[in-house]
Amino acid sequence: MTIAEICGKISRTGQNLSERMENLLTSDVFSACRYVRPENLLLPFLRQAKQIDNESLGPFLEEQVKNVQYLFWPRLPQSEPDVLIAIEFSSGYFFLTLIEVKYLSLKSSPALDEEELGIAETPRDQLAREYLDLLDAHSIFSIQKSKVSGRALVYITAHRSIPKESLIESHDEIKKFILGEDNINLFWTSWFELYPIVSQPKNTLYWESLIIDDLRYLLERKHLVHFRGFSLDNIESIPNGFTYKREVIERPVNYDFVLVQEIIEKYPIFYLSKTRIREYRWELPVEQLVDEIYKGGIKYE
Repeated sequence: MTIAEICGKISRTGQNLSERMENLLTSDVFSACRYVRPENLLLPFLRQAKQIDNESLGPFLEEQVKNVQYLFWPRLPQSEPDVLIAIEFSSGYFFLTLIEVKYLSLKSSPALDEEELGIAETPRDQLAREYLDLLDAHSIFSIQKSKVSGRALVYITAHRSIPKESLIESHDEIKKFILGEDNINLFWTSWFELYPIVSQPKNTLYWESLIIDDLRYLLERKHLVHFRGFSLDNIESIPNGFTYKREVIERPVNYDFVLVQEIIEKYPIFYLSKTRIREYRWELPVEQLVDEIYKGGIKYE
């Protein structure tokens, strides 16, 4: 179910491609979370989130979950976050989570600079505005404030490491406009952290596994997958006296070599991301061969 289209977040004119792709990714991932039991998708993903000081969101979500409510693109007083989630624990208390998603874009509004921060009456930073709205979000779910055990804003991006500068400026702006709040629960996680969860699901029902499989295929198609190396089975499967090679393709990667299977020739060849070629002897044991590859390889004379 494309919740993004139901909520009118897909432009009919085809404009704002980046925003549409972002909304579709939000819809695909969190609608899957909505349809699958929380312990199999939503909770493992949220537990990956961490603060600037590397503190995890996990300890906030250890209690058994009774129910989860989702609001997609709710209109709040100062912002319109992507998803607002109320997690109800078996104790009867709630944990509120605001999700702000980025895929191919940055925050929609930047933080105030030091001079502006000293005189501004309201925050400008997107995450700061959303955090202020999060403090009163219990009313949207008709939850008593006394029943809220905690809150967190989770910023999800396609970064491979935490965007510290962006989070620090949001944190500083939140702190400026929220008096009496010692703990600011601003967390971050990456889309890349979702793939390990969906690639090895545990205790899933049949209908859940279909949804999770589709989500895994989506992440692979969008290349939101960490580099997983290559398998020794690939090397062992190459017959003696044969070579597998391919054309050199320029790709924005940081890896020194790839092993592929296409054209059979005379000797095994590794193609690098550069236009340089190295050849390796295959009469070595597999373990020693891999070790030699990482050391730079053995040239074939």
